[in-house]
Amino acid sequence: MTAVAAADGRRRRYDPERPVRFHDIAGGEWIKLRTLRSTGWSFAALVFLSTGFTAIATAVYSGRWNSLSAPDRADVLADPIGLILQPGVAWGQIALGVLGVLLFGGEYSTGMIRSSVLAVPDRSALLVAKAAVFGGLTFVVAEVTAFGSFLLGQSILSAHVGVSLDDAVTARALVGYGLYLTLTAWLALAIGAVIRQVAAAVTVVLGLLLVLPVVSGFLPGRSGDYVSAYLPGGQAGQMIVTSGKGAAWVIGPWPGLAVAGGWTLLALIIAARQLGRRDV
Repeated sequence: MTAVAAADGRRRRYDPERPVRFHDIAGGEWIKLRTLRSTGWSFAALVFLSTGFTAIATAVYSGRWNSLSAPDRADVLADPIGLILQPGVAWGQIALGVLGVLLFGGEYSTGMIRSSVLAVPDRSALLVAKAAVFGGLTFVVAEVTAFGSFLLGQSILSAHVGVSLDDAVTARALVGYGLYLTLTAWLALAIGAVIRQVAAAVTVVLGLLLVLPVVSGFLPGRSGDYVSAYLPGGQAGQMIVTSGKGAAWVIGPWPGLAVAGGWTLLALIIAARQLGRRDV
């Protein structure tokens, strides 16, 4: 490590006996995150998928507005913010799921995890630092994407539906967009730490976020709606980016986000326990 300037102008060198502090760990994780090629590509995919599917969904409804059935038109009028944000967040979470797995699973695949735990013997601190750095960057990028998607979708739907930033529901959905995607990123990070194999962990993440919610839709009656409401990638998390007024929804926006947060917290606790018990 290079020498650092002391307050009085003198120079002091790194003391190997000085305990590693959390900001040192976080700084190291930030260097790893921003130098990983997958980071740029994954966040680019998040922006592209989110804004792209927002544009497609709103353009389809806007183009077919005069031919929409009365129930379909009523659904759009009741939840325009959901039409703008939900398609994008549903697909944008794929990019974050893959990147989250790579941040831990990739270290096990390359053997870099040995260097990480040698530098940071406290593996729980390593997990927290990774989560803090990854989550902070995810929230910032997700919020920028949310506002971009909103402005794009609003401009396409403006001839038929008015959506304003001054509306409390819109503000909640925009903030919730970043919160939900951050929870998704942490869930994937934890699963990558537990499974340690990139391909297997990505399969589990995509299964939880995409496959299980679809499968629950085939359950008879309203049972599928209730099952989806308590899955990490179903209604639970995505309700936060809607108005919460859909007839088929059985859980509110904030309770749904709390359910998604519960899944993420459980996964992080399991990851912390496994990291402490396993050899690298």
